[in-house]
Amino acid sequence: MGDSVQNRIDDLIVFLKSLKGKAASNLDAQTPLFSSGLIDSLVLLQLSMWIEEKVGGPINPAEFNLADEWATVAGVADFVERMRALRNSNG
Repeated sequence: MGDSVQNRIDDLIVFLKSLKGKAASNLDAQTPLFSSGLIDSLVLLQLSMWIEEKVGGPINPAEFNLADEWATVAGVADFVERMRALRNSNG
């Protein structure tokens, strides 16, 4: 796992802990976000906004499988890095 992805994982864990408090106390890179109940509709909206800030623009949820790509903290971090790379390559 690259440093930028690990940094993104660390940032995301801090972000989710700020939203969920004790419910996210054991959060790690492989924690299932949806099936664990950590992600509800409000957190999903806040997570989407966090991701858009990190990738530098809006994302279109119709263009990817949210349940698969955002299933874990590591999955979200990978998604962010892929979107950042895609935006950078498209100028």
